[in-house]
Amino acid sequence: MPAPLRVAVVSIRRPIFRGDQDAVWQRSVAGLERLLAPEGVALTVLPTAVTDPTSAADLAIDLGRERPDLVLLQATTFATADLYAPLLSVGRPTGLWAVPEPDLGGPLPLNSLCGVNFIRSLDRPHDPLTKWFYGWPEQPAFRARLLTTVRALRALRRLRQARVLAIGGTAPTFERFALDSETVAARFGCQVDAKPLELLFERVARVREPAALDLAAELSAGLAAPLDDPTPLLPAARLELGLRELALASGYDAVALRCWPELPERCGAMPCAAVARLFDDGCPTACEGDLLGALSCLALAALSGRDPILMDLSHQVDEQLIFWHCGNGPRSQAAGGQVTLQNHFNRPDTPLVRQMVLAPGDTTMLRFVDDQAAAVFDGVWAAAPAAFEGVSGWLHRVTWNGEVALSPADLIATVLDRRLPHHYAFAPGQWADEAMELAAWLGLRLIEPSPHRPAARREAL
Repeated sequence: MPAPLRVAVVSIRRPIFRGDQDAVWQRSVAGLERLLAPEGVALTVLPTAVTDPTSAADLAIDLGRERPDLVLLQATTFATADLYAPLLSVGRPTGLWAVPEPDLGGPLPLNSLCGVNFIRSLDRPHDPLTKWFYGWPEQPAFRARLLTTVRALRALRRLRQARVLAIGGTAPTFERFALDSETVAARFGCQVDAKPLELLFERVARVREPAALDLAAELSAGLAAPLDDPTPLLPAARLELGLRELALASGYDAVALRCWPELPERCGAMPCAAVARLFDDGCPTACEGDLLGALSCLALAALSGRDPILMDLSHQVDEQLIFWHCGNGPRSQAAGGQVTLQNHFNRPDTPLVRQMVLAPGDTTMLRFVDDQAAAVFDGVWAAAPAAFEGVSGWLHRVTWNGEVALSPADLIATVLDRRLPHHYAFAPGQWADEAMELAAWLGLRLIEPSPHRPAARREAL
């Protein structure tokens, strides 16, 4: 079990204010405990309030040593910047929390909201990112805002603890996916191990025949018409077992695989079904060597708790867009859980791809574009038949960055004008806010939409 997310909450106050500061603090802490306990968050309540620069500096040393996932600084009253500066310099994700005034009439009790307004006004683009909060923990707006942060930071931690396997580099001419491991590690904090395809071929060659025969029989049972003799599926079974040994047995969290042109020639199989089954087992695997596609999937899995999928944008039909990919989808995203296996549609003699239609319902797309930007949109998969062989879904009601409704023409214009990579990671559910906040904590800017117009434009990322 992963360690729980850790949140430290601090009271910053000035004794000169007349409100019942202890009562405000006790109510706040009790509410936080009720809110965060069901999320599995470990709450650390700092027992001593920050009331002067010395106490702030002492606490900053403690927080720097403990390194909580989030430092929540409550403006129990208005306070000047010298009480905040040491705590903001710790370098941890930080929230600035203002509370409502406990009563009206008489002297202003706390001046808390003004205090956070004052501190936020001092932020500059080069300063560490902070997020503001306002309200009591039991209020819906506060709850939604803090839980969004909890989920985003949980995904951030997942990325920073991840071990990612990159096998073979990118597919030929797929330069948009090419990003060196040092650059990725610097931005996302993960470990990337680059391995040659020859290592995979060695693992495939070492697969024991009884294990390959057992898996071939299992794969045959998944065909629309099971084979009496599963021998033709042995190449697919060997490839899957070799890939599993290289990825899962070595403890990797995600994989970027150069899936062609060498694999079908050297192994006699396409890895699409093997990739799908790795998704089933919680190891997102991106084809064509798409390292940031694999990380996008891993982030969505952490945000949603669901199996992600990587798709291409392939076609428009009226008010719907068809996203498709070559048989690499997780079973959990299939409509009615229905999947079958078949030989590759462009290589009729070569096994093996998964055939499925995406289940109807809400979905969220997150794409790490490079080490500087991310794209986020959500929409709804329609209940529809298969568009093409492989994995397909019909998307409509698209909203970009959680707020801009896009028609199919607008979405096509945006991805082409902004020159986005052609792989899009999706997970079931509505997670746009969490995905956008994750991008913010990573230091990534969000791609803006580019609605369709007849004129050509020189758009940039």
